Amino acid sequence: MNQLINKIKKIRCITSASIVDCKSALLQSDGNLEHAIKILKEKGILKASSKLDRKADKGLIVSSNHNNIFIMLEIKCETDFAANSNEIKALGDKFVEKICHTKDIKFGKYNSLDDFHWNANDKTYISDLVKETISIIKEKIVIGEFIVLDNKFIGSYLHHNKLMGAVVDLNITECDEITTELINGIEILCKDLAMHILALNPQFISKSTINKNFIESQREILCKQKEDFLKSKPAKLAEKIINSSLDKTLSDICLINQKFIKTPKITVSDEIARYESSWNIKISIENFYILKI
Repeated sequence: MNQLINKIKKIRCITSASIVDCKSALLQSDGNLEHAIKILKEKGILKASSKLDRKADKGLIVSSNHNNIFIMLEIKCETDFAANSNEIKALGDKFVEKICHTKDIKFGKYNSLDDFHWNANDKTYISDLVKETISIIKEKIVIGEFIVLDNKFIGSYLHHNKLMGAVVDLNITECDEITTELINGIEILCKDLAMHILALNPQFISKSTINKNFIESQREILCKQKEDFLKSKPAKLAEKIINSSLDKTLSDICLINQKFIKTPKITVSDEIARYESSWNIKISIENFYILKI
């Protein structure tokens, strides 16, 4: 029995076929590994490896709160049918469960499976799980970007099509007492901010967080765009026009300077200030994240 299990593991490692298919092929080949792999090829089961070069531009975003940890991740596949399958959902659930049981989690955004600090066994488990799901649904599957955060003062918004989602992470200070009423109020703010972020797609939290090189590149673009218009203007006026345009450009891509989507007459900063005044607290945005399939 142990010998059969070891052979099944070897074939799965080579072919990415399911355990059932590997066992069946081994039994048909009287335990011959090469013959078993040939059987899988003939049946069209040996496809997982060949799918690696195919395009996976469909999928879904999974969002979960578990054990005081928030996780949002991309699972990419080839068709909408597969994205809505129970197998993909099960893959997402098992991924979340494995993350939540990881010791000494480092919170933040990860670009791929390889970026996360797995122990060797957990990484193998997730990789095998992806391969097994590929062998079942017969499509390329990729675990894309994912976010792992301490579920304290965060808000998330997942679009109804499950193809895009946003997360915002807040920090609350100068607070005498964290009451249930305060928590409920902050949850509303977090959810509203996450919805705003997904809709308006800011690139930075504030102007102070923008790299100087980016600001200069935007200035150069504006100077080029307005070159003909500025030729006839005095130098000081031309500089004033560019600075004004640059300020508007940066405001449009900075979260706290954007017009708040639910109340366009005020900015996001104004909305946060309203909560600060109501609860006599200080609120800062630690970070925000956007995932899109």
